[in-house]
Amino acid sequence: MYAKLFSQILESTLWTTESLETKILWITMLAKADQEGIVGSTIPGLAHLAGISVEDCKAGIGKFLSPDEYSRTQESEGRRIEAIDGGWLLLNYTKYREIASKSHQREMARERVARHRANKKAGGVTPVKRKKKKCNGSRSASASASKFRKEVFGHWLETFGKKSKLDAKRDRSIKARLDEGYTVADLKRVCDNIKASKYHQGDNKSGAVYDSIDLLFRDADHVDKYLALSRTNGQQQQEQTPEQKAATKKRVDRLVAMGLERKAQ
Repeated sequence: MYAKLFSQILESTLWTTESLETKILWITMLAKADQEGIVGSTIPGLAHLAGISVEDCKAGIGKFLSPDEYSRTQESEGRRIEAIDGGWLLLNYTKYREIASKSHQREMARERVARHRANKKAGGVTPVKRKKKKCNGSRSASASASKFRKEVFGHWLETFGKKSKLDAKRDRSIKARLDEGYTVADLKRVCDNIKASKYHQGDNKSGAVYDSIDLLFRDADHVDKYLALSRTNGQQQQEQTPEQKAATKKRVDRLVAMGLERKAQ
C-alpha cells in the first residue's frame, strides 16, 4: 500500500499552523491507512510508529477529531478523522486517493440509473421520489422513505447482531444512498456481503471489525465496491435477473480496471 500526497497539503491549515509532531503524525496515519482509509491502531502504537511522545500523539488526534473552520473541505466541519472501533477513519482518504475524472463520474451515474431501472423492472423496492408541495402527497412520500430507511437499518441490526439506535447520523447515511438511486435490496446486500467478508469481520492485521453504517454506506463508491464483493463462507447469493447480473459484471470490471490503473502508476 502507498498513499498519494497532494501538493495542496502545503497550503492547508494543518501544515501552516500545526506543530512538527502533528504533521509527522498525520503523514504516519496516511501511510498506515488501509484501502478504506482505516487506521487500525492505538495512541501508544501510533506514537511509537511516528516517533513522537504519547502526549503529542494524543494532542494531534484531538486536533484531527475537532472541527476546522478554515479547512477547504467542510463536509464534516473540517474534521480530518472519525473514531471507530479499533482505530480511526480518515474522512477524506478515498476522495483524495481515487479522484475520478468527470467522464468516470458520469459513467458511475449512468450505471446507478441503469441499476435503478433494472431493479424497478425486476420488481425491486425503489425509493419514493419527492413530490412538489402537495401536503398529503409530501407526507405520504416522507412516511414511505422513512419506512425504507428503517427497513435497511433493521436488516443491519439483525445481520451484525447490533443493539444500536437509528440516530440522525446513521439515518442520513442510509437516506443519502437511497436518494442516489440505490434500492433497499442493494443496501441489504451490502450488509450481507460485508458480513461474509473475512477481512471486514476481523481477519486483518489490526483484528478490527469494519461493519459500521458510516463505513458501509459512506458514499456511492463504497456501496458499488461492497455490492461487487463475492459472497463466501457457504452463503449462497440471491438469484439475480439478467439485468442485475450485467450491472454487477460491469461494476466488477470497472473495479478491476481501477486496480490495474493504480498498479501501473
